[in-house]
Amino acid sequence: MLRDDLPEDAKTKRALQTLLHPEMLGRSFQVLALAKDVDLAGPFAGFKFAREPRSTLGLDRPNPC
Repeated sequence: MLRDDLPEDAKTKRALQTLLHPEMLGRSFQVLALAKDVDLAGPFAGFKFAREPRSTLGLDRPNPC
């Protein structure tokens, strides 16, 4: 391993620790996935435990206008 690689590796490690720490950013991750012409038979594996998106966004309610 080159000596020049060490500071960047340490910086990357600290960034990952910040992301994963529960009191920093690690409590919840919000993700937006956009796709075109995708088979909607099943969600992406990463969204397996996500809430139902239409009801979360309020799109399942009748439009008041």
